[in-house]
Amino acid sequence: FTAQTYPSLSVHRQRYDIRGRRTAVALTTGNTQPLRLHVDFASLYEENAPEYSQCWRQGAWYKRGTPQATAPPASGVPSCRAEGPLDDCWGLCSADDLITPKGREMLIAVVTTIVNEEVSRFFAVRPVVGRLTFKAGRSRYAKALRAVGQSVDATSCAADCS
Repeated sequence: FTAQTYPSLSVHRQRYDIRGRRTAVALTTGNTQPLRLHVDFASLYEENAPEYSQCWRQGAWYKRGTPQATAPPASGVPSCRAEGPLDDCWGLCSADDLITPKGREMLIAVVTTIVNEEVSRFFAVRPVVGRLTFKAGRSRYAKALRAVGQSVDATSCAADCS
């Protein structure tokens, strides 16, 4: 997609609060800068991946979504099915599910290309004066996380980004 294909994507009317008064400012390529996106591939390496989040060995357990049980089924029977809902379940890794070094490098190359060459063209922001600041706090999804048994008592910076 390009601005030539979709001319309306190149200018967007957005209101900004400037010194207590609201003014309409047209966002253009002249007053915005492309958003720099960083993709974190750390979870594609076993030492960094959250437990049960990836398949490293055939027959190992993985969880999809946030199943109510915090451990794989004691029965040894997976709850993920090929048919029906595909979330909040436990499954067993097959050979096709495994993250191999070759598969990981291919995924990193494809995603990096898509993000750098395609996705980043769709996002631009007005530059800020000074530095961005972040505050430590609790997750805004605390109630939902508690409902599935996750701890939300600690505060952290970027609490929703784990």
